Amino acid sequence: MKQVATSVLVPGMRLARTVYGPNGEMYLNAGVLLTQRYINRLAAHGYRSVYVEDRLLDGFTVEDVIRQETRAKAFTNARTVLEDAKTNKRGIINPPVVTW
Repeated sequence: MKQVATSVLVPGMRLARTVYGPNGEMYLNAGVLLTQRYINRLAAHGYRSVYVEDRLLDGFTVEDVIRQETRAKAFTNARTVLEDAKTNKRGIINPPVVTW
């Protein structure tokens, strides 16, 4: 598997890893054969790269430094903190939101 920029994806490539949305929801499952429509939607939703299968790299796995669950939780918490600060007239952030 290798990581490929969305801008150079071509139809027929197969996803090697599931693509998740910003809240941890599954967007495209691993093993999906990419079509032009999928590629356009990935780019439109701001995905800069995805992992695709590569026969030359069979047997090699790439481990994420940050688990997907942790990344999704951090994104959600950061968004909540920023929305709270934006809507609060005094700019006070609600402390319970910042817990991990």
